[in-house]
Amino acid sequence: DAHPTPRSAATVPTSEAAASSVDADVVASDTPDAIDADADAIDAYADAASAALEHTLTLEKAVATVGDVDFPLNADPLSLRTQLTDTFVVDIKEEMEQAELKVKNPALVAGSRLFEFKLKALMEDGSAKYAAEFGSALNAFLCTPSKQEFMLKRDRNLYAVDEDTWEDGDHGELTKEGKYTIKATYEEKRPEVVELLREQHQSELKVKKIICTFDVVPHTPTKLELSPACAKVLSRRSDVNNIDKLRVLGQVDLCLRDRFGNEAKASGKSRWLEGAVVAIVLEPAHGEDGGGGERAR
Repeated sequence: DAHPTPRSAATVPTSEAAASSVDADVVASDTPDAIDADADAIDAYADAASAALEHTLTLEKAVATVGDVDFPLNADPLSLRTQLTDTFVVDIKEEMEQAELKVKNPALVAGSRLFEFKLKALMEDGSAKYAAEFGSALNAFLCTPSKQEFMLKRDRNLYAVDEDTWEDGDHGELTKEGKYTIKATYEEKRPEVVELLREQHQSELKVKKIICTFDVVPHTPTKLELSPACAKVLSRRSDVNNIDKLRVLGQVDLCLRDRFGNEAKASGKSRWLEGAVVAIVLEPAHGEDGGGGERAR
């Protein structure tokens, strides 16, 4: 196995004449120490001509049991060399050109579009193959703040939002504020590799990768509205007179919204309401007789 389990228990039976059983802890270590078979480790340690990983198996606490008597055993370490190939997919790599998504805290303004990007499958030996070589086995998905998941449309090696299935903005626009995630999955479908997996008693091979997580932030505000809480209070019938019931609301909360309905909070560098004067106009509800009253500011 190219990626041996760091420690596993093994029972090695011997002939009944010699001993009833031999128990040992098998410790597998790589050279260099604990090579993790991800793309970086493969790039660092794989030889371009004949990529290989070296492992050392050591028997610890080996004991032979004869009847009721235990006999400690010593065994020399066993070195193994594993040849790496371009058969199995071990990781997924993206190529993105959208500058806003290549920074530490990526974010797009509401109404932006997700640019096309490429995906490659990384093989055991560190080589890379583009998505077109794998057909429908390598897919990408866009997860929205509402937990919906949309499969991205692939054109050979390029992935983009499918405007035919996208339910947010027109022409693939991202209009709702919140956190979005792009993820990719690879499911082995090549017949010859599936057969190899079956021979190794593996039912399937799947690779999953989070490509990018980013925020969509509100656009420039275009509307000023009552907060939902205030709107709910004002929608109810209020009995007010000029003697002892002058107060309608203790305070009125307003919110700014962009053209997509996102609340554009007036905080940080975006104090759009600072220094502004806002007029609130109250109009009496018309009765059944069609009567009305004067507007009040």
